[in-house]
Amino acid sequence: MVTIDNNSVTAYVKSIVIDRESRGNPIYWMTAVGTKVALQAIFSTLVCKRSVTVRFGPKEAEMVRDMREWYVTVPNEGKMHAIYKKLQSGLCAMVMYSSLAKADSEDNSFGSAVVLCREGENETEVFFHFLNSRIRVPMHESWKEWVWLVSDKTGSHMKTLLGFGMKGFLVYLPGVEQLIERKVGNAIKKGILKVERG
Repeated sequence: MVTIDNNSVTAYVKSIVIDRESRGNPIYWMTAVGTKVALQAIFSTLVCKRSVTVRFGPKEAEMVRDMREWYVTVPNEGKMHAIYKKLQSGLCAMVMYSSLAKADSEDNSFGSAVVLCREGENETEVFFHFLNSRIRVPMHESWKEWVWLVSDKTGSHMKTLLGFGMKGFLVYLPGVEQLIERKVGNAIKKGILKVERG
């Protein structure tokens, strides 16, 4: 079981994506269940730039191969959003996400974006389609493996986020775009990438 609390109320986390390598462990995505008051209190604590505690049970801590307790805050870039839905049980569900994780986000003044994948989704395919809609370099779908490998090898442009129930990648879009632009010509010349002619 994974929980989140602000020292006065607790909710149960279904999925979460955290950047464990940045100061404050920013949270980019979370789905949680609890009373509406508890969920709103946790969201309010976060948007007031204070930290909350995420606790992983022993089984979940083993799955994410990490510590059992994290203090998390909101990212410095973008805006946080929350959607609430009342459940038949009387509890409430909340989806909380950063504007950097929205596929159609206009909030890219920092150049960063978060790519999210559900468990079982092909991350290579999700990443390609996300990138193809966000950068100016025209790409063919047959390039998705190459795009993933080229982008994944650059620690300064892309990093894997800590995820439970979801996977996440923080991508610096201008850097990835320049990298692909720089390497695509050579990959076509060497026959690594095919160009469709029509």
